[in-house]
Amino acid sequence: MKKFRLNALIVLICMGYAFQAERAVGQKAKDADIKVTANPAGTMVYLKGEYDVAGEAPYLILHSLRGIYQLKAKKRGYEDYKARYKFKPGLNQRISISLRKKTRVRAFLRSVIIPGWGQHYTDQKVKGYLITSLTVSSFIYLVNRDLKYQKAQDNLAAARVALNNDTGNIGTQGALVADVGYRQTKVNDRYQQRKTALIITSSIYLYNLLDALIFFPKYDSAIGLSLNSNSRGDGIFAGLRLRL
Repeated sequence: MKKFRLNALIVLICMGYAFQAERAVGQKAKDADIKVTANPAGTMVYLKGEYDVAGEAPYLILHSLRGIYQLKAKKRGYEDYKARYKFKPGLNQRISISLRKKTRVRAFLRSVIIPGWGQHYTDQKVKGYLITSLTVSSFIYLVNRDLKYQKAQDNLAAARVALNNDTGNIGTQGALVADVGYRQTKVNDRYQQRKTALIITSSIYLYNLLDALIFFPKYDSAIGLSLNSNSRGDGIFAGLRLRL
């Protein structure tokens, strides 16, 4: 009987220690937090993994995360930040990120490579899609006009060969001369059409570059109204603040 009581007491003590250990681990995991700071402040932070969470930096996540998460940070006027992070339950983690400010030079270089890309980069999505569509359409038209011009030149060359190979038959020679004249007119027309298509395509591409470089959005522009008093306290002055 005494042996049974002793065994029961040992079991209860072990269970007590196990409960306390589990409680301590749970409390540690509960107390652990994840803090995300960003430059600039006010950056939106998105974490996607076992759970999807989002908030504005500085962002404090009070519940524990575990596993690999995809982090994305974005703010208007700044380039998006993307990274992967591995979280362990019960550990305090501090994540500090810095976003790179968008510039007109980077917008210009993107538009040099792909028309409309610079506008997408500066959050002008509609304009970007429009420029890209117009560029593709004009380029297809240019290629079409060039192929027709090349074909017209081939037809003219064939007509001249037929005229040179003519045996001198008066009846056929007149028709061949007229055909050469007609083919030459078609070549001239196709050349003008190709020239017009080239001007249109070049103009759209040039506009795309100038727009990205000159009409860069003023992300940090702001208008504010301020009220101030002088050092003697005998007056209040209102002022309009404009930051470009």
